[in-house]
Amino acid sequence: MFDNKHPSIYTIIVTYNGERWIRNCLAQLSESSLPVYAIVIDNASQDGTVDIIRNEFPNIELLKNDENKGFGAANNIAIQVALQKNADYVFLLNQDAYIEKDTVSQMVKLFQENTAYGIISPVQLNGSGTALDTNFKKYLARVSSNDLVKIEQKKYTDARIVPVRFVNAAAWLIPSAVIKKVGLFHPLFFHYGEDNNYSSRVQYHGYQVGIALNAYVLHDKTSTINKQKELLRKIKTIIRYTATDPRKDFASAYFQSWYKYFGLYNKARKDLPFYKNALETERSFLLNMQELKAIRKQMKQPL
Repeated sequence: MFDNKHPSIYTIIVTYNGERWIRNCLAQLSESSLPVYAIVIDNASQDGTVDIIRNEFPNIELLKNDENKGFGAANNIAIQVALQKNADYVFLLNQDAYIEKDTVSQMVKLFQENTAYGIISPVQLNGSGTALDTNFKKYLARVSSNDLVKIEQKKYTDARIVPVRFVNAAAWLIPSAVIKKVGLFHPLFFHYGEDNNYSSRVQYHGYQVGIALNAYVLHDKTSTINKQKELLRKIKTIIRYTATDPRKDFASAYFQSWYKYFGLYNKARKDLPFYKNALETERSFLLNMQELKAIRKQMKQPL
């Protein structure tokens, strides 16, 4: 473990058919002004992702799953490796995200000055770095329009954190002490929704979630959205992370999740055969109140 000026930081990247992005992701990570260790855990990619890592980045620790375990479960494996190696911080980075030279160092500095936070994310720009990521922009609702322009143009110089209720996990820096208190990602979520759930658990334990306005990452995600699949994703995730939100008492979370269920059901009515199985699965999930209460209890336990 390093001293306080040079903490031990483990970057964890989950890959799945990421040959389009992983070379740039790892190259940019290697230029970090604050040295970081890197663990890539691959979810049984069928393209050249693993070969790129092995041949071009031999110093990267590569873990391989024999099947796609999803985002949360794969991260959990690598997080436990990082904790066993006495990491001070874990930096969860998407395979399609590219940091800048001072991204990590800026966030670490803010953490050291703001110990009330459990998760800090950098500002997420689009893949070309020319504008704020479309989805990310809504997380900055507390920031004035004038400051938004400055942030987007990288002209914002005030080193501060904006507290938010949620920011997606494209680039999360988390102190190891927080992970030990909050626990790992819960297996209830395969892919999507796990970051909503984890954010709520972090806040349940008394920490804040924030965005560092002087740190940046480029998020080079696919911009095309399939509306049918997007609604299916929402059905499979929103009901679950609403029902398991530990910030709310059981009754409040339970009734709100049914409200979400019927709202999503109404949106799915035009193509009900496509969504039928997912809706039935989530309905069964909500009706099994004993299991739901057990899951909520699990999510409040430390690592």
